[in-house]
Amino acid sequence: MKNRMILLVLTGLLVLALGSSVFAFGEKGFSKWQPKEGDMFKHMVQKLELTDAQKDKFQAAMKKEREELKPEMEKMKNLGKQLTEELKKDNPDKAKLYECIKNMGAIRTQMEIKRMDTMLQLRQELTPAQREKFKQMGPDKRKGKPGESGKPGKSKDGPGH
Repeated sequence: MKNRMILLVLTGLLVLALGSSVFAFGEKGFSKWQPKEGDMFKHMVQKLELTDAQKDKFQAAMKKEREELKPEMEKMKNLGKQLTEELKKDNPDKAKLYECIKNMGAIRTQMEIKRMDTMLQLRQELTPAQREKFKQMGPDKRKGKPGESGKPGKSKDGPGH
């Protein structure tokens, strides 16, 4: 049960990391692929039936996380621009490309650690019944395991649907 919750959290963080990667490259055309933060929060509030006090705590923690991640997001954006500029050259410098990628990976790791800390903090605010509902919003539902929804990736139970 504990491992399943960790898997759920990690899957959610993977989705956020992919959104961060898109943002990091600074390409305007990719921003439409990022999930809207407000939509995810509304879905969570609705599915978990959060109390007003819980909503306030979640919003405060998420706002704090966003503020703490701003410097890392700016660094990622700058590195993404450097990477893009280097790739535009006729003869890109592999060492520069690899250094950008390495630095982006290190920053992304720190961002995910901060996100994990926030998720673990917020998880403590849920009642046992809410935790059970949260598990039902997990990766099995989003991916549409064969035999459950019949259409992998088409489930409407997970966050963002």
